[in-house]
Amino acid sequence: MDDEIRSFVKDVISCSTIMRCADQLVKFADRILYTGNCAEILDYFYEELYMQFLKYERPLEFVVKGERNPRYRVVGEDAMGWILAKSIPHFSTPEDTLKAIKLSGQKMLAEFSEEDGEIIKPADIRYIMDILDREHDFSKQVFCDSPATICIINAKHKNSYGFQTVHRYYQGRINICIWLYQIYGGGQDYEVNCESVFLHELGHALLTRFCENAPAHIPEELIPVLASSYPGFATISEHDKIEGFVEMLVVGMMSGTELEKYNPFEKIKPDIQKRCCDMFQHVIQEIKEQNMQKLIKGRNRN
Repeated sequence: MDDEIRSFVKDVISCSTIMRCADQLVKFADRILYTGNCAEILDYFYEELYMQFLKYERPLEFVVKGERNPRYRVVGEDAMGWILAKSIPHFSTPEDTLKAIKLSGQKMLAEFSEEDGEIIKPADIRYIMDILDREHDFSKQVFCDSPATICIINAKHKNSYGFQTVHRYYQGRINICIWLYQIYGGGQDYEVNCESVFLHELGHALLTRFCENAPAHIPEELIPVLASSYPGFATISEHDKIEGFVEMLVVGMMSGTELEKYNPFEKIKPDIQKRCCDMFQHVIQEIKEQNMQKLIKGRNRN
């Protein structure tokens, strides 16, 4: 394998924006597919990718822009190697792998665009997390298994402002990654802001932690409360029920803190506000009890 190919591989992995990375992935697949040593090149590509991934996975060395916390990490597009390692197709045969890599790049090009929308800053994430940790011990309880990753992508996604991915391990252990994109407004019946998008994803993380190895679901004991709060609750999709529940958890999580200023909804009725607070307290207390039981079991095994 010549130096030009090695340089090309490193360029793909070290791109500074997701759009350039997507374009380079497509070019990489097209260029390598019909070479006589594509298997060797792919081995090198995945090896380099893994080394970049480890760079950001090592404790307290995964930090971008000075953000440090043992419970979560903040990364941006300057951690493109890590982002690729999280999203690139797994290796199969050389031909199938290159086709999958090309499709991955094409999908990114179709879903993202370079815009001038608003994007959350690492300092804003630190500010929000500091409040949640002070008020609710949030990151210790929710990100207790392994540090969560909060990944900021400075581009517009055609379908989303953000979402989370979850890796599940044995004995209920989970690893959470929150992806945040530009917000651009329009089409909502409420005022969206970068901070409220992040808080919404933290609400999903809270529910994920509560459910552990089970798919995200609404606790059975809270369904009557939701049904009385949402007109037509019984007729909406499961996805929308989960989204509604998460929004109520977030309202409860923000209540009585400096974070209330990020609430994207207009004035909430006092009875609904109380239900939100009660639901959040129910879920966070259940999580604390789960974590305590795990701690006790771990000590007993030792």
